[in-house]
Amino acid sequence: QELDLSGNRLQTLSALAFSINKALCSLNLRNNPGAPFAQFVELESNDEGTAIRARLAGTIPFNTAVTLSATRAELDATEITIAAGEQFSEWVTVTPAGTGDVFILITETEFVTGDVYGFEAKVGDSTILFSVPDAPTVAAVAEDASAVLSWTESFSGTAPIAVWHYRVSADGGTNWTPDWTIVPSDAGPESLRIENLTNDTEHIFEISAVSVVGRGAAGRAVATPSAPKGVCDRSEAVKNAIVTALAVESCADVRHSRLADITDLNLNNSALTALDSGDFAGLTALTDLDLSDNSLSSLPAGLFDGLTTLTMLDLSGNTVDPIPLDVTLQAVEDAEGKIQVHIAQGAPFAITVPLTATNAELSASSVTIAAGSQNSPQVTLTPDEKGTVSAELGTLTLSLPTGFTSLKLNGGAELSVLFSPYAPEVTATPDHRAVGLTWTAGFDGGAAVTDWEIRHRPAEGEWGVWQKFGSATPSKHEIVNLENGTEYEFEVRALRGTLVVGAAGKATATPVPANTAPVFTDTDPVTRTLAENTAENTNLGDPIVATDAGDGNDETPTLTYILRGDDAAQFAIDSGTGQITVAEDAVLDFETKSSLKVIVDVHDGRDESGDEEVTPVVDASMPVNITLTDLLEPPARPSTASITATGASANSIQVSWTEPTNTGPPITDYDVRFRGALDDDYIDAGYDGVDRQVLLLGLQPVSDYQIAVRARNEEGTGPWSRDSLGKTLAEPDNLTPSADSGPDQDVLVGSTVTLDGSASVDLDEHPLTYSWTQLSGTTVTLDDSTAQMPSFTAPSTVGTLQFRLIVNDRRVDSSPDDVDIRVLAMPTTPNAPQEVSAQGHDRLIALKWKAGTDGGAAITAWQLRQASGTDDIEDSTWDTITSSSSPARTKRSHRVEVDNGVATEFQVRAMNSEGDGAASATVSATASLPTGGICDRTESVRDAIVDALPAEEVVDCGDVNDARLESLTGLSLSTKGLTALASGDLDGLSGLTSLDLSTNSLLDLPTGIFDELTELTTLNLSSNGLTLLDGELFKHTTKLESLNLSNNDLTFLDGKLFKYTTKLESLNLGTNHLTVLPAGLFDGLTAFTSLKLNDNSVYPMRLNISFEFTNDEKTEGRVRVMQGAPFNITVELTAVNATLSTDSVTIERGSVVSPTVTITPTFNGEITI
Repeated sequence: QELDLSGNRLQTLSALAFSINKALCSLNLRNNPGAPFAQFVELESNDEGTAIRARLAGTIPFNTAVTLSATRAELDATEITIAAGEQFSEWVTVTPAGTGDVFILITETEFVTGDVYGFEAKVGDSTILFSVPDAPTVAAVAEDASAVLSWTESFSGTAPIAVWHYRVSADGGTNWTPDWTIVPSDAGPESLRIENLTNDTEHIFEISAVSVVGRGAAGRAVATPSAPKGVCDRSEAVKNAIVTALAVESCADVRHSRLADITDLNLNNSALTALDSGDFAGLTALTDLDLSDNSLSSLPAGLFDGLTTLTMLDLSGNTVDPIPLDVTLQAVEDAEGKIQVHIAQGAPFAITVPLTATNAELSASSVTIAAGSQNSPQVTLTPDEKGTVSAELGTLTLSLPTGFTSLKLNGGAELSVLFSPYAPEVTATPDHRAVGLTWTAGFDGGAAVTDWEIRHRPAEGEWGVWQKFGSATPSKHEIVNLENGTEYEFEVRALRGTLVVGAAGKATATPVPANTAPVFTDTDPVTRTLAENTAENTNLGDPIVATDAGDGNDETPTLTYILRGDDAAQFAIDSGTGQITVAEDAVLDFETKSSLKVIVDVHDGRDESGDEEVTPVVDASMPVNITLTDLLEPPARPSTASITATGASANSIQVSWTEPTNTGPPITDYDVRFRGALDDDYIDAGYDGVDRQVLLLGLQPVSDYQIAVRARNEEGTGPWSRDSLGKTLAEPDNLTPSADSGPDQDVLVGSTVTLDGSASVDLDEHPLTYSWTQLSGTTVTLDDSTAQMPSFTAPSTVGTLQFRLIVNDRRVDSSPDDVDIRVLAMPTTPNAPQEVSAQGHDRLIALKWKAGTDGGAAITAWQLRQASGTDDIEDSTWDTITSSSSPARTKRSHRVEVDNGVATEFQVRAMNSEGDGAASATVSATASLPTGGICDRTESVRDAIVDALPAEEVVDCGDVNDARLESLTGLSLSTKGLTALASGDLDGLSGLTSLDLSTNSLLDLPTGIFDELTELTTLNLSSNGLTLLDGELFKHTTKLESLNLSNNDLTFLDGKLFKYTTKLESLNLGTNHLTVLPAGLFDGLTAFTSLKLNDNSVYPMRLNISFEFTNDEKTEGRVRVMQGAPFNITVELTAVNATLSTDSVTIERGSVVSPTVTITPTFNGEITI
């Protein structure tokens, strides 16, 4: 229920660290390097785009409340909860309202229950649930005072298109008449005719799709309507007939709108020899047209275009009778496989024409050209892939309706129809680092393929560029330099010339090595068992064998085996068979190392392509684990040569030896024996140990002794060595022995005390005798006053006892040596602590005290008990205090978390080896919200300052004084959710050198916010919403070296913004909305080393460079960089009618102008630089 992780070294937390801790009521993560730890709350939508829910990247052990808001939509709930230990909230239904993209935002998150410190939920990105349609592609065809619009739909957005809107502008887009208007339902799918336009004026037309989300982007087209041919410009007979029909005095009196009033036009016997294509334009209501008895032999193209109401047309009695209408087949532009029938003059009445096709099927066997039209509806050809596709007109017979005379149809030539080549069938065959492609061509589309193209990519990767194969004939091609084991996708397509590209055939393949590497047959790892001390050349089980599938050339590869590893020196391997054997001089000792490891490598001497390797590369490796079995191995007999026996004195011989051969466990002991003559019994030297040397004492002067040694280990006793000879020296002059009574001692009353004379010595190595006497103190009785180490019982009274030791080498007494034994009283439990104090803070009480006397035994721990309100502290239990400092430290402190406003009593006590000490006096304190200090500052700023100061000095904001503020050199306010700062939030931080305010939501900064930060060198203001900066903002931060203003909404900079930051080295203004840089912006910035202006509204940004004359005579001038030079800028100069003192100048970094250039005129005339 309570988890305290404060004061550790945590940098990050696992996303699912608290996935099952649903019972937590309190979590403290403060005073960790990564605190505060954040879990981001983000939004996700369902597949249908109708609902959203909140999602955590990991889990939070408390209920998390999330508040939502929506733009252009309504939500069925704005308050939702992510339950403790869960990652998702419930679903919320979204109903779009208004127009435009729908945004759902998280406006607030908070923990519903629990005390949480150093852990927070943060808001992630918004969700765009619905989007409006994209702009369509629009085309406009101009006609008389009208235009016909057509369009194709682009992406329709995430909601269906409900209607289409259009609008028209005749003044370049300033005014729109009409403004957005619904396209009439009878206009036809994605087409519209707009009337009443002004002829000879350019019109802009825009079309936009509308869904429930709103109106999408507009597609645009431009067209200029124009009136048909004027009446006065028409053929003379036609002009006169129109004037007569309208009963006007002249053709100049005929307005275009009057043409639609004519229903009957009589041109009988009018001496017509030819007509113009526009002679009947505008006669949209014409029903009767008499052209009989003239000299017409043909009719011009487009003559009947637009005449949709004719019911009578008389062409009899002309030079050519009947007069032909020219019928041809045309391919529809930009529409593969589609054709139409074209009547050049236009159809005076509906004319049906039969069609036939070769090597294809037609979507219609006949088409009808409507009256007044030149073109039929489109017809689709579907090739049967058997050869060249062509279409031709069927038998042309013209059945003239009643009222129409003297017309016939003239058929045009056959029309060949070409298609893009079909996709080939592709086969991909893998090879070593290559794939071979073969393919069979599909239908060529009716004309010969001229070339082939190939491209490839790793599966799901980026496609490479198309590469021409260079042949018109389907064939094969090899793609090389591929990675073995990687799947690749391939596409092949046909080309016809440079414009026609066929569909792509596809295949996949994975390159494989040409040579297969050998593979071990055993399972990894191989295990072997071997008895320790096994003889050399003994096989270690079966060979370690690998198999090789070869290189595809039916050659059996030669495998080479190699042995390596930590224990490879103990073994050998047959390079041809893989048989491991015990090596010469191998040391296989179970006690030294019971398990060994080697690695067997194998190679076939060839690379992946099958070529021999100059330096063979290992193809496979197999670890081999070898277990030694234990044998009973007592040590061997020590050799006589290994024993050295040298006379040390008249009564002693120094014996030493080297360790015998031992293949068992380590030697644990040696036995040493000696004798004086061959018939004497051996005497045990009393040796115990493994240091392999002993001094034989008590011997006779100038005598020979035979000495033998044997060794023991855990598995047995080895044999005695053969006797080695040693001889004592002659008797020297006697030296006085030296007594040593041992170190002074502190003992407790009643304890057993042992005196120690073992450090006494006789350089002659004579046996010593000991004599102890008591000199002072309470009399005690020694258990043996002649022993080397006598004992006695300490008296019950406290005091100092003094003893003296004299030793004798059976020849002379030594000088005396004295020792003091201090008898001390028994220890007690510690006394009560002193100077106990308690001070209240926010939900915290800080305790301090000094240790009392420790009662004669070191303090081992401290305990605390407490009582709140009316509770009796005597009824409270004692809790041991956990601390990183030594319990014996005199000055102590401890912090206790409590509720604010409740008086709490405390007692402390010490503990030592004798038990619990006396309790301190009772102290009381009440926790409360702090005041003063920096408590009135913006909460996030206040908490960040407290966290940045030493925890042992600062508990809460009330503890922060001016001196502590001045001591801060770095402060991070990044990702604190700041939306605004108060003007005094940073006051007093005069020692601050680094400040991070990035990734907040600051739209502006208060005046003078940085005025006291005179030592600041690094400032990060990136990823906020800053739109404008005061020109005096950095007036007092004159030591600033690095400034990051990226990822904001800055559109303008004050030219004096960096006037005072002359030491600025790095400036980041990237990802803003800047369009220009103001004059003087970089003036004086001589320390610049880095400037970033990427991703602004204008990119790249411009520096304005100009040349200016500096005197009226134009004999001197200089180059000016309006904004100042952020780095050295060299400008080349040329002159007209003058020479210059230099052909280039450099504007130094931080300067606005270059050095002066002298100008010398050479010719009369204006001087231009």
